[in-house]
Amino acid sequence: MAPADLSVLRGKRVLITGAARGIGAALAEHVFREQPQWPQATLSALAAVAKETSVLATARRPAIETRKPPAAVLKPCWNANRRELSFEGLIVKRFRVPARNQETILSVFEEEGWVEHIHDPLPVTHDIDAPTRLHDAINRLNRCQINPLLRFHGDGKGTGVFWELCQPDLSG
Repeated sequence: MAPADLSVLRGKRVLITGAARGIGAALAEHVFREQPQWPQATLSALAAVAKETSVLATARRPAIETRKPPAAVLKPCWNANRRELSFEGLIVKRFRVPARNQETILSVFEEEGWVEHIHDPLPVTHDIDAPTRLHDAINRLNRCQINPLLRFHGDGKGTGVFWELCQPDLSG
């Protein structure tokens, strides 16, 4: 088999792919007969390319890392009746006076099962723009936590909210 034959076959992806998938020598022979402008190639050359291709296709590849959530995912709990946000039995924040925007955000997180991100749930008002109102509510959610276990932050576009667990402070 001449190196030129092999390079021509490598350049014809349809033939290599077809041979590697087992379409068969008969189809390859038919294609060669129908394409007289190609250099003369033998079925052994095609078989060599198919073998090389299948070796490459079955070569060991690094496993793709899949992020599976832990079996028991820890999630906060918002009790709207008691107006308490808790995590693992510890009260994170308690509202003694109404805080409509903060409570709305927490209620939506609770309804959605504490998904990582929610879209802005706050009602439209004409006195303040939506991104500023959402930003203020997020800042207030992060302030005055009894047990600072959770952190809320915006999505960078002013259209949504994320939550995450705070890293414990090991400095002290």
